[in-house]
Amino acid sequence: LKNRINSVIKDAKEGYVVSPGFTNGTSYPNNFYSTVEFWPARPNRFIKLYFEYMDLDTISYCAGDSLQVQETVVGTSVRVFTVCGSHRPRPWVSRGGKSAKIVFWSDSMLAGRGFRIRFQASTNNELCASNEFPCKNRQCIPIRQKCDGVINCADGSDEMLCDDGVSRALKNIAKVPCGTPVHHPVTEPEDRLVGGQEAAPNSWPWQVSISSAEYEVMGHFCGGSIIAPQWVLTAAHCLRNRSPKDIVVSFGVHSLINVSDVVTRRAEALVTHEWFSRFNKNYDLALIKLDMPVNFTDKVRPICLPRKGDDLIKHGQCFATGWGQTRGRGSFGSLKQVEMIEMNFEECKNATSLSFKDLVESDTFCAGDQRGQHGICHGDSGGPLFCSKDGTAWSLQGVANSILKTTGLYTLCGFGSDSFWNRVSAHLSWIKHSMRAL
Repeated sequence: LKNRINSVIKDAKEGYVVSPGFTNGTSYPNNFYSTVEFWPARPNRFIKLYFEYMDLDTISYCAGDSLQVQETVVGTSVRVFTVCGSHRPRPWVSRGGKSAKIVFWSDSMLAGRGFRIRFQASTNNELCASNEFPCKNRQCIPIRQKCDGVINCADGSDEMLCDDGVSRALKNIAKVPCGTPVHHPVTEPEDRLVGGQEAAPNSWPWQVSISSAEYEVMGHFCGGSIIAPQWVLTAAHCLRNRSPKDIVVSFGVHSLINVSDVVTRRAEALVTHEWFSRFNKNYDLALIKLDMPVNFTDKVRPICLPRKGDDLIKHGQCFATGWGQTRGRGSFGSLKQVEMIEMNFEECKNATSLSFKDLVESDTFCAGDQRGQHGICHGDSGGPLFCSKDGTAWSLQGVANSILKTTGLYTLCGFGSDSFWNRVSAHLSWIKHSMRAL
């Protein structure tokens, strides 16, 4: 690769593409941009890419250093996926268009070791062996597991096109009690971090990451909660201007950087509360119907919905969880938790901007950290606030709506900022009706 040079490998057969400095054992340079385009040699129609080594800077939305795969479809260049960090994508094959392209760029800050990618021209578009089934996420599983009524692909695609695939998968989902983690959560304060303390891995198994489908890693933009095998509850503002094809939901996630063994689903339908708007945040709730049910395991479990009128936020132990920004401190990319208490509603309203003045306490509540040190942050929106009392099952009390404190230019988050939450118990009828309707 050469800086600011767009290279074309005509009659591509087989070879390697490496980042600058990789063969010398050095990091790639900062402020670098280059592309490599592959034109397969006939009679080959397909280009296969094998990602043998990846070490790039890691940042949300891969906004620092990143590698992007594109291909030409009907004369148009289409972005396939973007990747950064040390995540190695599974092998990828083009759809038989004119060409495939790799785009690499770096920013002016940290640099990693780089990458090594093997390319191969082929007459076929198979990535799996003849006795394997190719999942949509490019995972390969034994072909005997296709349509066996058990979800084996991490994205559930082995049961998708089968007769009664969804209903058979639902029948085989493990029956587990809601709100009961298998991995014991840390409920006593430990080292205090900006934005909270790191949660014990998989101790809050209902927490999901909602991310942009374009990114294989670091595309997280909102949180959510599993409430049923095919349903996730989140905030309506998270889904504004998004369609189902734009979204991937990940389950059993602890680190946003290490996603090799997580379960994923695509969205089949998005349901936002019909009364939600930018000017009415009392109804900032949405449901995501998954394209396939998710199986319940030690790492993936549903949260209990509260009973109508339930008010555990007043007298239970409550936590908020999420992967929001941590202002450069703490374990980057790991799930955080903050113990929360209910704050005076009117005082919260008086401390914030006019856009929150129409909030009503019957639909929302205000919560914060008792010490005034920690709170939710960008990326935590849509995530859960859940409570338990005297060892009972954890119950979903709130869905993260908005952070309150601002400087006039920026929102202050992760520094004990109080936050508004949509009260789940007030919207049970809407949740249940919406799930029945689809």
